[in-house]
Amino acid sequence: MLVCRYSNRGELELEGDSSGLLAICRILRPTEIGTLKISLDKADYRPYDGLLDNLLVISARGQPVKIFRESYSLRIVGDAYTLDLLAQNIEFLLSHPRDADGTGSHLHVEYYEGHPWLDSSSEPLVVSLILSSEEFRNM
Repeated sequence: MLVCRYSNRGELELEGDSSGLLAICRILRPTEIGTLKISLDKADYRPYDGLLDNLLVISARGQPVKIFRESYSLRIVGDAYTLDLLAQNIEFLLSHPRDADGTGSHLHVEYYEGHPWLDSSSEPLVVSLILSSEEFRNM
């Protein structure tokens, strides 16, 4: 499962189970310069303003990661090195599946002054791991 919600204030939330987030890590590591696209699932969008239909990863030489919404598409642009760093952050999330309160963990991908791999015009993104009831019990 993989869902992306957006707000009209420029906030993005990408929510998925383990297999959905692993699929993102795979497409963030393209083998050649180009574009990869995956379709996103439908779900309740509240408290956000809507849902996005697809995720498009665009590999571009010399580009820091830029995350943004274009119409109903989540776009992630970057070079192989910076896209790999984003994938590593998501893999870290997957290796630490619970927050202190016992719920599925999440991470914030948000630009700050001097960020080593994120473009200053990138929109803030929250990546959330949804645990199945079986995964939750087995932890």
